[in-house]
Amino acid sequence: MLSAILQPWLVATVICGVFVALESVMAGRGVEAFMKTLRQPRWAAPLPVWILIGLAYYVVCVVVLTRLLSHRITPSAPLALLLTAMTANAVWNYLFFRLRAFGRAVAYFIAYAGLIIALIFSLWRTDRLCAELFAGYSLYLFYALPWSVAVWRMNRGDHSQA
Repeated sequence: MLSAILQPWLVATVICGVFVALESVMAGRGVEAFMKTLRQPRWAAPLPVWILIGLAYYVVCVVVLTRLLSHRITPSAPLALLLTAMTANAVWNYLFFRLRAFGRAVAYFIAYAGLIIALIFSLWRTDRLCAELFAGYSLYLFYALPWSVAVWRMNRGDHSQA
């Protein structure tokens, strides 16, 4: 019984660890220093809050992955959407931090939000708790999109390629 519970949790943790590493590679070095050079709105979260948001995101991902992998038959649509969302999250880091393409990062973020909505609907049919967890995460997007737009507008020509 314990191995049936532990194995999906372990697999989920390893998968999320790979995505944390991918995000780090995509963002590149000097993220903290770069964030300090950006003009940001007064209501911008400090870096420790961004770190907590990222940690909460991956806790949600571990829980959702564990629950999906614990099903007798792993539901393919929610799993594919979750892995796609995690990949998309890492790619956003590349656009924003590495390329400094703020305009493209904003456009990409809008598509990402649509992907999260599709994930929530897919999870709703499979596992309501998982859907509710990602619905909670989606509330963060209502802050992150205006922040991204503000950073883009405030830093045009400074760092940004687009």
